[in-house]
Formats: sequence, structure tokens, C-alpha cells
Amino acid sequence: MNAALPLLLFGIFAIGCDDVGLPISSAGPDPEHPQTEVLRIDIDPNPVTAGDTTLITVHIRDSLDTRFKYTWVVSSVGRVVGGPDRGLPVTDSNSVFIVSNAASGRHSGTVFIDNGMETQGFLPVSESFDIIVE
Repeated sequence: MNAALPLLLFGIFAIGCDDVGLPISSAGPDPEHPQTEVLRIDIDPNPVTAGDTTLITVHIRDSLDTRFKYTWVVSSVGRVVGGPDRGLPVTDSNSVFIVSNAASGRHSGTVFIDNGMETQGFLPVSESFDIIVE
């Protein structure tokens, strides 16, 4: 066996690692990029009848990561079932039930998605959506 082969393999491995020896793919996302990516938001039903309940589900790339918290800004539409009387509802779940108490028309909401990594340079993600109240 050629003596240069082990050195070559070590060099290839070292180039593919970060400064603590972890493979680059497990070192975490680039701080210049968001924490995750929103794939889609489902609203069922949409439109919703005033006074009825609709389910909002946000699908993200890292949906199995248990560190994500979802902050729901839906006061123009209605209230989150089981949500707080004051302040914004924050859930561990990627979906919420909303009871519509808005007048008929198109109403906007936003979900903020964060796994607590913004202090380390990772950007939280938000996505807006529309709910039609009849």
C-alpha cells in the first residue's frame, strides 16, 4: 500500500470539517441564512364563516425539530383556541385553531417561526397568510 494514501484520505477528511472537527454538514446552517424555510401554509376551511373555526398549519423544512416555537399574529381574524387572553399566542405546534370573530372580508395574519438561534446569528422566519371571512 502506498504511504501517501492515508495522508491523502486524512487531507480530504480535514478539508470537509469545521474548526472543531465536525463534518461541515452537521455544523449548522450558515448564519447569513434563515433558520428554516416555509414550504406552505394550509388553511382549512378558507373561506370561513364568521363565528366558525378554521385550522391553520404551517409546513417548514425542519418540521421535526422540537426547538421551533410558532408565534401567531391573528388578532384581525379572531382568537387562537386555547391561546392567552393577552399577548400573542406562542405554540410548540405548527398548527392552531382560530375562531373567526372578524367582519366579512379578507384578513391577514402572520406566523413567526423561531428555534431560539437568533442570538447566534440565525434569522427567524415569518410568513403571512390571508383568511377570507364570509
